[in-house]
Amino acid sequence: PPSVALQAALNTTIAARGPRFTIRQGTYRFGRADLIVNEARDLAIAGGGAVTLLFTCNFGVVLRSTVNVTLRNVTVDYDEPCFSQGPVTAVGESGGSFTYTVDDGFPLPDAALNPRFGAQITHIIIWHAANKSQACHPGFAGPSCQSNMHGAPKHLGGRSYSVVGASPQIGQIVTLGPRQGHTLVLSNASRCVIESVTIHGASDMAIGEYGGGGANVLRGNSVVRHPTRTPQGLLVSNGDIFMSSGASHGPLVEGNEWSYSGDDCVNIQNYVPVVLRVEGSRALLMDSLGNQELTGASSHKRQSLARQQPPVTRSATAT
Repeated sequence: PPSVALQAALNTTIAARGPRFTIRQGTYRFGRADLIVNEARDLAIAGGGAVTLLFTCNFGVVLRSTVNVTLRNVTVDYDEPCFSQGPVTAVGESGGSFTYTVDDGFPLPDAALNPRFGAQITHIIIWHAANKSQACHPGFAGPSCQSNMHGAPKHLGGRSYSVVGASPQIGQIVTLGPRQGHTLVLSNASRCVIESVTIHGASDMAIGEYGGGGANVLRGNSVVRHPTRTPQGLLVSNGDIFMSSGASHGPLVEGNEWSYSGDDCVNIQNYVPVVLRVEGSRALLMDSLGNQELTGASSHKRQSLARQQPPVTRSATAT
């Protein structure tokens, strides 16, 4: 398949320390595989014309342990969206539940067929049918007007399912976006550039950077709805559009269009240890997020607790 040949050619260029790699115009279907840029340095990867990379949910583009690598002029999408979508046909008498019919071309939220809709956290977002904007209701948390699905959807026959976790109105549209997988990831990356990349769908986060030296650049990218899909997919990124965690230096973000996320737009989750005093091989640190960072609590819990208490100090021994 062209995608296999593309990965092999890219691997050869990286091994030879080539400075440039051009992806020929076309559509590349990866299925259940990533496009991996592994341990590359000083490499520019660019689409030579209209290039679309199509993935199966939970897979995407991974830049791993890369330094000064550029990716530009490609489109990332999924040959089946990573979320379910359809119109609401009935609502529960006491609220908190509804029935909807899954639109053609979108996955059925059936755990037996698709584990993504089983035990994984799934966000429900309600949309107005007329203008495709989000519909906020009392009791919904945050500006994204989202709620969490409770339990697995129940199959009612055909493409109809009942769901517990929200109270939409009949005729509105719901999207169910599971929080699992990745789309464009910079893992242990330093001084990399993502430029003029279009993303029409995401497994979870559309763009994420995790660890490494950081100082990465995101310039002129678009995370937007697919312009020709019918019916149009209303959700673009199931989770945050951009997540940053553990990078030593923050990113430069400019000239991007990021829209229709299932959670945050930009989420930077890092802690900053400030050295107060050095004594030989020991350093006294002030941890700006508190000791929850050290005990493995969830990131959202860490942020909440950090707002409720002053910074703590701790000592560390150099190794």
